[in-house]
Amino acid sequence: MPRRKARIAHCTWATGIGVGAGRFDSYLNRFISKDEFELSIISLNPNAKHYDTSLNVLTLQEHNRFEQLLHLFRDIDIVQFQGSFDPLVCEAARISGTPILIEVLHNLEPGGIFSNIDISLCVSQSVLRCQHQENVKYIYNGVDMREFAFRPGVRSKERIVVLQTCHRNKPFKNLDEFADEILALDPRIELWLAGPQQNVEQSRERVQFLGVVEDVISLYHQADVLFQLSKEEPLGLVAIEAMACGCLPIVSETGGLAEIVLDRETGWRVPVGDTEKALTALQQALQLRAEQERMEEEASTRQPAEGTGGPTWIGMQHAGRARAESVFNIEDCIRGYESVYRELIEKKGLRSDPGPIDIPPTIEALIGEAIVLFQQKKWHRMLQSLQKIVAHPMCIQEQTCAQALQMLALAITSQQETSLAVRAYHKIIVSGFGQAEDIAQYLELSPVEECSMFIQEAVIGLVDSNPELSLLLAERMLRNHQIDEALQLLDRCLAQANSEVSRNSLEHSREDFLRALGRA
Repeated sequence: MPRRKARIAHCTWATGIGVGAGRFDSYLNRFISKDEFELSIISLNPNAKHYDTSLNVLTLQEHNRFEQLLHLFRDIDIVQFQGSFDPLVCEAARISGTPILIEVLHNLEPGGIFSNIDISLCVSQSVLRCQHQENVKYIYNGVDMREFAFRPGVRSKERIVVLQTCHRNKPFKNLDEFADEILALDPRIELWLAGPQQNVEQSRERVQFLGVVEDVISLYHQADVLFQLSKEEPLGLVAIEAMACGCLPIVSETGGLAEIVLDRETGWRVPVGDTEKALTALQQALQLRAEQERMEEEASTRQPAEGTGGPTWIGMQHAGRARAESVFNIEDCIRGYESVYRELIEKKGLRSDPGPIDIPPTIEALIGEAIVLFQQKKWHRMLQSLQKIVAHPMCIQEQTCAQALQMLALAITSQQETSLAVRAYHKIIVSGFGQAEDIAQYLELSPVEECSMFIQEAVIGLVDSNPELSLLLAERMLRNHQIDEALQLLDRCLAQANSEVSRNSLEHSREDFLRALGRA
């Protein structure tokens, strides 16, 4: 009997043609084998803009997201999500009994946070180098080569378009910030700035602020040179798109951009933040373009010989297109994902029984929900979620979730939500993830009579790295008239201490206490 189609739930925060992660969602839906896989795309954000209206997206409502995911994962074989920190999806996949969990890492940050993740897939080698887990590999993200059609040659003799297309806050320097230097290189140069927030200024002569342009391909077909001067970049789809269309890129020599562009072969790489080197690269590009113009004037039908006497404009265009097709073709990318799916299905099998739908949220899922609400600035609902977290009977199991709760505790402390912050720090400490700053905050915020055994054990556990905490708690005990208990705490800390510095500090403090009590 033939095996049924594998059911995949791909969870995303933004879908469609837009940023790299969103575009991947659209391409996955377009190119995945419909004979082998049944794909559902789940949007975790009800406010997300769906650029690709052809996608059939299942959008979660704002309330009870964990419960909704349990229902949606009930019959799913593979859950795939955009990593790395997503306790809602990871916990729902675990509780629902989903056989396979895959994270796709689009950012330069470590993944593999949750133990039930079967594999972490990175969009570039640069993202791969950020990882420490065992089950990890890279599959280059890419673009649709048929969509980004190749148009070689000089675009126009009347103008030279230098393009930047990205979020205004992303590069180390926007084109308009050194426009005078660029425009001085040739009177025909025009600067075009496209992308989110690239309309914050009024356009002026030779500098155009275009904002978000839906038909970005038309920009590549009109532009001669693309600038992408990022401080860091997981991959850099813009550079791939430009090369595919015949627009030569000048990029920062960092992250994925350094993997895409071969210096002086398919474009130029310049050190991060080096404006002078970027201008030098543009001058070299303009020289090649001028040579191409002269060659076309001399013989409009004769193509220059590629690779003779150094790089040529059209030769670099063809080399860029060839590299985009051979390394960053999205259809090859999706075939790579399908290969991973098959390997994991062969190893773990498909779901045999439906998963449960009536399990309450785990504490990790609640922390994930609270973080989402905090990021969305829904303060009142975030506080309600925190109340559930601190009242939850279970301890936190994942360190990153404890760190997330610490961030929330700091935020509510600044807003005078002291009692709730104390309970949040209590949950972190009893879960075994309390750091010195958590314990110090707890002692500062909690009532003076709070000297319970759990806080003593936490302080003793950190005696070598932070002996000051022992002294802080001992002084607190003295103020609470727990004299013998304070001395016992210092004795236990002395017995636990391995550091000579810690032992000396504790011994001096114990002697000071005894003298103050008249027991020396």
